[in-house]
Amino acid sequence: MISKIPFILIALVTAACSMQEPGAPKADFETSGGDCQAPCQIKFKDLSINKGVYNWKYDWAFKDSTSFSSEQDPVFTFVKAGKYQVVLTISNAKYGSDSAEKTITITAPIAPVAEFNVTGNNCQAPCEISFTNLSTNAKTFKWEFGDSSAVNTEQSPKHTFNKAGAYKVILTALNETVSDTAVKIVTILAVSKALEADFDIVPKDTTRADSTIYSFINKSKNATSYLWDFGDKTQIATASPTHAFPRTAKDVTYTISLSAISGSQVNKKTKTLTVKKK
Repeated sequence: MISKIPFILIALVTAACSMQEPGAPKADFETSGGDCQAPCQIKFKDLSINKGVYNWKYDWAFKDSTSFSSEQDPVFTFVKAGKYQVVLTISNAKYGSDSAEKTITITAPIAPVAEFNVTGNNCQAPCEISFTNLSTNAKTFKWEFGDSSAVNTEQSPKHTFNKAGAYKVILTALNETVSDTAVKIVTILAVSKALEADFDIVPKDTTRADSTIYSFINKSKNATSYLWDFGDKTQIATASPTHAFPRTAKDVTYTISLSAISGSQVNKKTKTLTVKKK
């Protein structure tokens, strides 16, 4: 009796081999993350058919310059905007090769526009200034405050200027590949010293029959100019003047005022002076 087992084994092996035998290869692939802004990372997935279980060689040409890959499912980053022809070629020494080509569109990033507002300008040192970021199309920010402090990367920071001066504040707004800058000047004022008007009245010549002369000793602090009013419709702008008051048949009292001035600030001191009669 002839055994049928060898014939059955041969048939099974032949069937298995015929199932694994590929036909003409057909290259194909799909992308994930296409048509995005540069720089853009794209994932490629091989969808080629009729490859069987044989080893196939993969050649990807991204045609952005001289970039290639031999992986089956590569990941590639397109740095610049443009239309790129991506070609997948699958090949096998026994069964030949086939290619598939697709176009990937990478768009240019929208350029950011840097802009900001300043709150609290023209204050006395030390002074905290608030910066409101009004930039558009930006993802990250760099603030330079012009006072040797470290770069700040907050969106809308606050910053304390410790010394008086004019500071050039620069905001750089960035996205992946493009940047824009905005510049404004922040003015920090010196601490104003207290302005104080004061004076003494000293008789200078009381021997005259028709008048008495007085010296006005200015003791004001932190003033840059002065204005005297002697109460007799006379005003003088010198620092420490003298002034003659007429002597009449009766005592006369005058209101003397000194205005000490520094910039827009004014401090006033008032005293009374009685000139004795003849």
